[in-house]
Amino acid sequence: MLTHLLIENFILLDRLDLDFSKGLAVITGETGAGKSLIVDAIEGIIGGRLSPEQIKTNSKHSYLEGTFIINSVVKELLLENGFEDLDETITLSRTIQRSGNKCRINGQLVTQSFLKQIGEYLIDTIGQNENQYLFKVERHRGIIDALGDDNHKKILESVKDTSLKINIYKKEYEDLKKSSQENKRQIDFYKFQLNEIEEANLKTGEEKELKKEREILVHAEDLGKNLLEAYHELYASEETPSLCDRLNHISRLVSDSAKHDPSLENTSNELENINFQLQEISRSIRDYSEKVESDPERLEEVESRIDIITKMKNKYGQTVEEVLSYLSEISEKVKLVENSEEKLEYLTKNISVLEEKYKEQASDLTISRKKLAEYLEPKVEKELSELGMDKTKFRVNFMTKKDSFSENGSDGIEFLISPNPGEPLRPLAKTASGGETSRLMLSLKMVLHKSNQVPTLIFDEIDAGISGKAALVVSQKLAKLTELAQIICITHLPVVAAMSDQHLWIEKTSTEENTTVNIIVLDEKPRIEKLAQMTGAKISETSLQYARDIYNYALDYKKDFKIMVKNNE
Repeated sequence: MLTHLLIENFILLDRLDLDFSKGLAVITGETGAGKSLIVDAIEGIIGGRLSPEQIKTNSKHSYLEGTFIINSVVKELLLENGFEDLDETITLSRTIQRSGNKCRINGQLVTQSFLKQIGEYLIDTIGQNENQYLFKVERHRGIIDALGDDNHKKILESVKDTSLKINIYKKEYEDLKKSSQENKRQIDFYKFQLNEIEEANLKTGEEKELKKEREILVHAEDLGKNLLEAYHELYASEETPSLCDRLNHISRLVSDSAKHDPSLENTSNELENINFQLQEISRSIRDYSEKVESDPERLEEVESRIDIITKMKNKYGQTVEEVLSYLSEISEKVKLVENSEEKLEYLTKNISVLEEKYKEQASDLTISRKKLAEYLEPKVEKELSELGMDKTKFRVNFMTKKDSFSENGSDGIEFLISPNPGEPLRPLAKTASGGETSRLMLSLKMVLHKSNQVPTLIFDEIDAGISGKAALVVSQKLAKLTELAQIICITHLPVVAAMSDQHLWIEKTSTEENTTVNIIVLDEKPRIEKLAQMTGAKISETSLQYARDIYNYALDYKKDFKIMVKNNE
């Protein structure tokens, strides 16, 4: 619901700071006074088209702002798009500049398309020759479904569920078919690669160990010679004392000295440990040197194995791990091709079963929708008749697609209307006049109250082409409709204006230098005068009395209606 409107430097308006409440607000004024200015501003706030030409002359920019109480649908949509810490109200604004305009929600910049998306859930503007919320063909099916009871909704959910399963199976079928066809063309090549890699019997870490072994085998002769010489130098030298012999002699000298100076005991012990370790090292070198020998056959085996690993890496991956990963990948592809025919047959069978199930459910949904359409058609025609369109025919047209498996069922639905006898039924968007369009919208709103999701309705000249009793009925229906939504209405009819809870009067003032528009919120006394002025006659006691009569009638009607609503709760 719109609670506050701020307009600055827009068209002929300098500034408007206005609070709105629940109920019916009417905008009235003389012809050409600029009554649509407020509607244009509101439509701009919710994402409608704006242009630099709408900036007031001699102003740098225009600013439009609206505050709205939001419902759970809008709140969820905002949360999904990164808005946090939301209150019960949000503020939408547009700044119009010569170079373009900026859109904001709660001060945060947004795109015009997103602003419009949010606006569709906040306000429904019913103006002449415009495509409105209820006049979009894609909305008609949802309108019918919204009229349904729990059983209808259960059927609709079952159709959606089956449709989802069909689409999942079909996607899996198409993906499997595509991949198996691609793999079939390469299956022989995959099998060759598979056999080649499996025969190589690759192991992680093997290459590193083989290269270490090859290094030893290649230098086996030098290793044996060097290590044997090292052993003799350390322990078994024949010509000169070995390092162990000399260290043993040094150790004895220090040990003897320690007998006379105990402070040398630690040094003596360390020398003995070093001597022992050196002997162990010597024996290890000796043992290793005895095992090292040249083995041309083993070297050839190692070289051959390394060549196989290198070949596999050159063909299938930079590392053994990548080769093994590729092996796993092509193994799955081979299995997929080998099992694909069986899986495709399984999927085909399941799709067929689900499609038959869907057709039964969709048929039940169509039957249920047609019953709802049969309920809707006479109700709308009755409402239209009361609004002076007693010859109008309204029909719900079904265009059922047999091979469709949409989540919404097999039905395409469109509302058709014939405003005059002898005229064919036509889509709503092609109705002849704006007045007929507005009255049809009002009729639909009265009947379709269960599906009303938009909290604020704006009717632009709903009274076009009507008068007398039909005008009175329009005012009564607008009063009733305020139980379901906030109503803002541009009207020429005093009887409609009298029914309002808030009356705005717009008047244009011109001087030699400029033209401005003033908007006045009318209290009771000036309101009676303006109602009298709206009759088209000069203000006289007769016109004033008429204004008082329709004003008091409206007060009584709204009071009685509220009592009736309260008693029915």
